Amino acid sequence: MLRLIQNYQPISVTGIFQHVYYWITSSAEDIIYHNPHYDAEKSGEESIAIYCVHGTADRVNAFRMIADRLIDDLPANIANINLISFDHRFEGIGIDDLAAQLCDKIQARPDKSIKKIILMGHSRGCLVSALFTEWLANKIGIEVQVVFAIGGPFGGSECAMQPLSWISTSIQQMVVGSDFLIDLVSKMKESKIPYYYVAAENDFLVSVDAACIPEHKDALIVLDRHGHLSIMSSHRLVEHFRERIEGYNGKLQLSLTTVCAEISKYINEFKQKLHIWSSAGKVQVLERLDAMLKNMRDGECCDNYPHAKTIGEFINEYLQDANSNFGIKPLDALNQPLNYPFSMLQFYNSQSQSYISVLAGKYKNVQLFRKELILGNAFSVS
Repeated sequence: MLRLIQNYQPISVTGIFQHVYYWITSSAEDIIYHNPHYDAEKSGEESIAIYCVHGTADRVNAFRMIADRLIDDLPANIANINLISFDHRFEGIGIDDLAAQLCDKIQARPDKSIKKIILMGHSRGCLVSALFTEWLANKIGIEVQVVFAIGGPFGGSECAMQPLSWISTSIQQMVVGSDFLIDLVSKMKESKIPYYYVAAENDFLVSVDAACIPEHKDALIVLDRHGHLSIMSSHRLVEHFRERIEGYNGKLQLSLTTVCAEISKYINEFKQKLHIWSSAGKVQVLERLDAMLKNMRDGECCDNYPHAKTIGEFINEYLQDANSNFGIKPLDALNQPLNYPFSMLQFYNSQSQSYISVLAGKYKNVQLFRKELILGNAFSVS
């Protein structure tokens, strides 16, 4: 019964109350969480710092719950989590001004030897993070490893309107179709920095479609039962971050072994959830993909999707395979409803489809070392 309540409670409401409490009790200064497991000597050049950038009307504590849950379980090369505050916030300054402040704070970091960072942004903070990543990071010798964007209005917000846009440059920049957003998205399309996007299904400020750029749809995950503020209290959001941060620990290399481990872990967790309708179809689709990848990992030849050269390409071709044994495309099977009648706002569940699409994006550049590919490369050497 407790698990039932946890899975289906209307957390959009309870999460808002939590967020408001943290807003009221927030500090006006930067907050630094030091990783108790950080090993500076062993990490060396692989040391990484995390910087968290809050949204328009928010305060430093916006990332407090996320930082509290992450800090004791971070890889040993993550030095700290930095929750950033900003000056002159209510003077109508623009996103470029906020990005410049972020740049100054990173430059003023106590440990100048740390050159690599991970950025986490919420709402307008996503745009600040992206602008810093694409235009400012290289200028100060910083390597951004990844950007996590939570409810970022990359496609603009319908709530960014007059008269607010008259008095605030940043709100004017978040108007749908603004020149600022067009320039930023154009730069992000060409970026080599990975972006991961998280949207809230019940977000009335930033729609799901606006929460990522079209070219990065595979890197978007949508959390049900959450809104623009309550998403910052989500345990699922923290797990999403934790799994991906592990890929930047300087030791874990993404491969067929790691993707198989991720899929197997998800399948086991998915089986343990309460479903009113049978989830067997979804599980079967995921287990079939898991089996094919494990066969390749173990050195067996695989004739499926011979044109796929990366793990991400293989997953995407599998998802779109209309000739699969399931009667429909695996992607459609994963997106079939399970019906959660205990939530007034949630009538279907596509979490498994979102998960596997994000996984494809994560492994899109990871070479697929199949046995036949290795042999093909050997014969092509002159």
